[in-house]
Amino acid sequence: MNQFKNVFLGKEPAPSLRVATSQKCVRAGGKHNDLDNVGFTYRHHTFFEMLGNFSFGGYFKEEAIYLAWTFLTRDLQIPPSRLKVTYHEEDHEAAAIWRKLGVSCSQLEAGREDNFWSMGDRGPCGPCSEIYYDTGLADPESRWLEIWNLVFMQYDRTDDGKLVPLQRGCIDTGMGLERIASVLQGTISNYEIDTMRHLVESVVCLVERRTGRRISYVAEDLSHPPSCAVRVIVDHLRTLGFLLADGVTPSNLGRGYVFRRILRRAVRYGNVLGLNEPFLATLYPALEEVMGKAYPDLSREDGREVFKTILTSEEETFFQVLQKGLSQLHFEISKLPENGEGSSRVLPTNFVFNLYSSLGFPIDLTAVIARENSATFDESGVSELQHQHQKLSSSPNPKGSGVGSSGLADEVSKIPQVMAWQMSGVRARFTGYDNLQDTSKVLAIARGKGSDERWVCVDPCPFYGQSGGQVGDRGCLVLADGSTLPVVDTQVPYPGGLAVKISVDSKRYPSDPIQAGDVVTSIVDKRSREEARRNHTATHLLHAALRRELGKTVVSQAGSFVSPEKLVLDITYPKALSREQIERIEKDVNAAIENDVPIKIHHLPFEEAVARGATALFTDKYPKGQNVRVIEVDSISNELCGGTHAHSTGELFPFKIISEKSVAAGVRRITAVTGKGTYKVLREKEATLLKIASDIGAKDSSVDDLPREVAKIHGKLKEAQSEIEKLRRELHRKNEGTAGQNGNENSNNSIGEYLLAGCSPDSGSPDKVKVRLRFGNENEKEEEIKRMVNHARAVEPDLLHVFLFGPRVMVSLNPQRLPQVNAKKILDEVLTSLAPCSSPDGVPSKLRGGGTPIFARGVCPPSSDFGSLVKRFFSIR
Repeated sequence: MNQFKNVFLGKEPAPSLRVATSQKCVRAGGKHNDLDNVGFTYRHHTFFEMLGNFSFGGYFKEEAIYLAWTFLTRDLQIPPSRLKVTYHEEDHEAAAIWRKLGVSCSQLEAGREDNFWSMGDRGPCGPCSEIYYDTGLADPESRWLEIWNLVFMQYDRTDDGKLVPLQRGCIDTGMGLERIASVLQGTISNYEIDTMRHLVESVVCLVERRTGRRISYVAEDLSHPPSCAVRVIVDHLRTLGFLLADGVTPSNLGRGYVFRRILRRAVRYGNVLGLNEPFLATLYPALEEVMGKAYPDLSREDGREVFKTILTSEEETFFQVLQKGLSQLHFEISKLPENGEGSSRVLPTNFVFNLYSSLGFPIDLTAVIARENSATFDESGVSELQHQHQKLSSSPNPKGSGVGSSGLADEVSKIPQVMAWQMSGVRARFTGYDNLQDTSKVLAIARGKGSDERWVCVDPCPFYGQSGGQVGDRGCLVLADGSTLPVVDTQVPYPGGLAVKISVDSKRYPSDPIQAGDVVTSIVDKRSREEARRNHTATHLLHAALRRELGKTVVSQAGSFVSPEKLVLDITYPKALSREQIERIEKDVNAAIENDVPIKIHHLPFEEAVARGATALFTDKYPKGQNVRVIEVDSISNELCGGTHAHSTGELFPFKIISEKSVAAGVRRITAVTGKGTYKVLREKEATLLKIASDIGAKDSSVDDLPREVAKIHGKLKEAQSEIEKLRRELHRKNEGTAGQNGNENSNNSIGEYLLAGCSPDSGSPDKVKVRLRFGNENEKEEEIKRMVNHARAVEPDLLHVFLFGPRVMVSLNPQRLPQVNAKKILDEVLTSLAPCSSPDGVPSKLRGGGTPIFARGVCPPSSDFGSLVKRFFSIR
């Protein structure tokens, strides 16, 4: 277990010599990636519960083996004859212990690679013994089920691959709860145990309610598409629920990307079952029912509805992506040679990448659909394009949203002279919490990009370097002769390093006016610092108010930017805040400001600070045992922060939110101002309103008259829109009349019908599909055809669309509205019906057509009148 890595290595004290755990695990990437297998095996999951026992010198191999064997055979009463044990071929000690317990030679099996476990390429590792259960299944791959892995941590693998013995032998074991439950409950699959069978039934019932048909779920069939889809949804529902309960929301980075990827895979397989609208939130209560008692976080009152909202919002977004992406993908597949060799049915690399980069259509989903249609694409080529795209668009900000990015610090750190500072140990003491002016010594100087740009390290340094979202200080350096050099920015290029950016007028100073070793007076711009620290404190109050209003379990900070002019806070939240919510949040913050609460600053060990309720936004920045700075605002806010802050909340008055918007899926950006910044914004808004009042002719350009004048304009606009609509209808009627009089085949109002297979002509309208037949230019370009097809499908989703561009015929449909119709099959029928008519000797000509159930295309057999023949096929007069 990774959290015990330093304990195994002896770098940290053990919490206890003996430890037993039950932990929630999500596995969807990295070394142990089960995502692609989920749904197609009895045992793989993205979420599972792992049981484990650990020893940090309390016991080792012999007792670990004894505990495992007796627990399985005595406590759980699993027959020893149903068990098999593997061990590392060089671990003769383990083999002897197993035999000593009565495990026969026929039940022991030596292995090599599968019986050596490590956390990665380096670090704690050792041989392991795996215990398997005989399920009795005929399939050799499914017969033996691994239920427990006992890892004997004996070594530390170094960078060069050497195995160095640990100071003490340790034990790390893992047993999947779902697997051992399936053994004890006698089920063929993990999906049949009590906590998962209910979810399976819930999915099956939901599909029946939504689609009107009952799917057959076959537990033992791993190749039955509906059963596989049900298993995928059940597993992914569990994963998404627990990720939400842990505060993970969808995004394009880190855990948020894992969330999004899993949800989209669930939606894709829901689509296979005919679920064409958001469904995960509907299934969430079933998850609460079976898991909520053991894990109350799933059922929190302040989280349940927000969890459902996040799921639904993300599904709705992806359904749009799915519909557009599937349309484009099937169109592209239809252009590939029909029944060609595998090498000839290759999707263009740029197309696959653009589908991902422009729409967000998952590449792994493209691969699945391509395989289903006997096509492929260059995965390495797409990966390379992805890599190039990420390099161009990546942000150096580890917080993820881009706001508060410290990209300039990254640039400064790469200046060769600054790199030399770090190597030679140049460090500066920050004194700016207490002083805005200090006598400093110039430790080092580096040249920047322009001829006038210099980066200077002074010690002690009162200038705050940009970090924690707060911008760097401005000010000046006063030289010994009384002249001043403006300080325009301050950055932190490396831990302990402070780089002050100064501007040197080369015309005034032919040679550098400042040298290493000089003594200068460092002066921080007092006004900009005070405005920045007020806004930084306001950021903490805003964050606390948001968590109180929206739920602390579902709102987390995704980045911040604090400057003298404004504060910007990015939060994870699935939807726009209402006007009422924003007003309540503003009122909450201003109440804290009006109470003029003192700001308290504490320096505590990280663990103690967290234990006392401090919020640590980015815990990876704080090593254990390190002292941290805590900013406390009475009972209102309590956060770890290294930034500068007001002395009391009264300094912030007044506080005003000026905008709230989306910057990414699941991320909202709130911009606010305080103090003089608020008055400035209000004056600007008033000036804007006065300008509008003047432009629309309000009496005396008064803001008070705006509502009445706007109402007048709105009324006139409605009248104009009504008149436009009236004229549009009249024009449409005239066009229809003209088309009817002409009676030619270019009319785009040809409606026919298609009788579904297996139905009689008199069986009623539900078994017939309306058909829209359109004619186009024989030389129409592919891009225009694609646009027309997609537009028709979007505007009339309930119709089957047939296009004739000269001899080219295309059939298209919306799979969400017409899941029972197959475009490829209909195209084949059309071409087959036309073929005999075009062959004088009655022998059908070779048909040329292909595609998918959503979109198919082909070429009509030679005929002077194939337009009329197609009309006749669909009963169009």
